[in-house]
Amino acid sequence: MDSELKNELILCSIKSHKEIKKSTVAVNFISNLFLSSATGRIADDFIISLTKDNLYIEAYWYTTWGGLPDKLYTEKFSRNQIQEFEVRNEEENEIIEITPSGKKKMVFIRYNKDGDNLGQLMKKLFHEEF
Repeated sequence: MDSELKNELILCSIKSHKEIKKSTVAVNFISNLFLSSATGRIADDFIISLTKDNLYIEAYWYTTWGGLPDKLYTEKFSRNQIQEFEVRNEEENEIIEITPSGKKKMVFIRYNKDGDNLGQLMKKLFHEEF
C-alpha cells in the first residue's frame, strides 16, 4: 500500500483490472520502443482502497512479455469528489464504475470467482455516512 494510506483505516480493498485492447498494447509497444527504454509497459492491474474519507486507486505496470509488477501511480480522491460509484454483476465479474468530479468515468473489472461480492460491499460502504 502507498505511504499515504499508513495513517488511514482501510474499510475495503479490492484488486481489479481494466480491459486492455490488443490495439492499445500494440500502440503502447511502438511508442515506448521509440520513447523509452522500458518498452511495452502497460497498466492493467489496479487496487481500489476505500477509507473513511478517501478513495485510492493504485495502478500497476507489467511488461507485455510477462514482467514483474511495478507501481505506476496512486490517485487519491476525497469521497465527496466522487460523483458516481456503481457496481454491477456480469457473469463471474463485478463491473465497477467510478466517476470523479471533472474526470471521465473509470471502469474496472473484478473477477468475482468466489462469489464474495467485494465490489458490492465496497459500494455499500462508500454510500454509508461515517
